[in-house]
Amino acid sequence: MIFAFLKARNVCIYQNRPVHLPRREAVRPIYEKITCMKHSAWVLGGILLLLGGCRKADNLQVTLSPGYTGKVDISCASTSSTVANITVDPQGRAIDAVCPRHPAELIVLRDAKRIELDGPPDWLATGDGIPVAIRFSLH
Repeated sequence: MIFAFLKARNVCIYQNRPVHLPRREAVRPIYEKITCMKHSAWVLGGILLLLGGCRKADNLQVTLSPGYTGKVDISCASTSSTVANITVDPQGRAIDAVCPRHPAELIVLRDAKRIELDGPPDWLATGDGIPVAIRFSLH
């Protein structure tokens, strides 16, 4: 509405100041540029939103000792952007494991078969969000 008012009066805003234009036709290229920039921003924003939402969820594979049941405690010595497989010892511990930077879906294997967890895993992290341990239990 404000732009229509200014357009009718041959006025354009340039660097936050009104500029009087010599004729109405001079406003049209400026309006088209502004409209084009608005559309480009929407398209670019939509593409970025889609690309961010299409990121594949990482899967962290944890391999248990044959026949193991109980609590599992994984201590993270470092983090990585790529997800590695973690092998747990017969006591249910994995010391100095390389953990993902962000929580990932756990795939727990025992005797080469996928095992369901008793509940959701606990991702323990520092105040900065760096993972330090992963704990879960299974039957």
